[in-house]
Amino acid sequence: MKKLIFVFILFFSFSLSAQDSKNSIKVTKKDSVSYIFNSEFNVLYKGWNNKIKVIPPNGYSKEDIKVECINCSISEKCDFEGNYIVKVMRGNTAYISMYIFNENEQKIYLGKSEFRISLLPAPTAYFGGRTGGVIDVKSALNAELIVSLGFHPLNVSYNVLSFDLVINKQTFSSNSNILTSQMRSAISKSNSGDELGFTNIIIQGPANIQQLYSGILLKIK
Repeated sequence: MKKLIFVFILFFSFSLSAQDSKNSIKVTKKDSVSYIFNSEFNVLYKGWNNKIKVIPPNGYSKEDIKVECINCSISEKCDFEGNYIVKVMRGNTAYISMYIFNENEQKIYLGKSEFRISLLPAPTAYFGGRTGGVIDVKSALNAELIVSLGFHPLNVSYNVLSFDLVINKQTFSSNSNILTSQMRSAISKSNSGDELGFTNIIIQGPANIQQLYSGILLKIK
C-alpha cells in the first residue's frame, strides 16, 4: 500500500522559557528545528495505532525528548525509528506536547501540536478487483471477496468473516471471503446479464466487528 508522509513541523527559531515556582530559566537556541511526523495527515484515528514520529531540535537526541498527550494516550517510549504509538477514543481534537529536561533536571517546554480526531474511513469491498460493473464467469469463479481502504494511505487490514451472494433470486452464504461450492455452481450456470449481488458483508477491523454499509453488484458479461 502506498504510504504518504505528511510532515507537521513545529518550527522553533526559539527563545524558550520555563517557569517554575522556585526557579526561572530562559533557554535560547538559534536555528533549532523539531519535527513531528504524522503519516496520516495530522489526523488521529479512533481504534487505530497512530504513528507519531518526533525528531528533536539540534543538540538533543530522541532519548532526551519527552511527550505528553491530551485527549489521547501515547506510548511511554519511542521505537528505534523515533515512532510513538498514539491512541484516541473520544473527542474531536488531541494535543501532543514536547519537552526536555536540562542538565539541572528543569523541564523545558518545546511546544504543542494539534491533531484532529476522526473515525477510520469506511472500507470498500472488492470482488475480483471490482466494486461494480461487469465480470465474466471464469474471472468470477477465480475471484475472492476483499475489503480494504483502496488507495487511502492508511495500511489497515480487514478480514471478511461472512457474506451473502444473491444470484437469480437465490441467496447463498459464506463464512469466509471465498465462494462456497454452491456459489460456484450457481455462477457457472449463470448467463450473460445475470447479476451477482454481494450483501451482508461482515468484517473484522482493527477495532471491532462490523457490517459494511454497502455491497457489490456485478453483472455477468
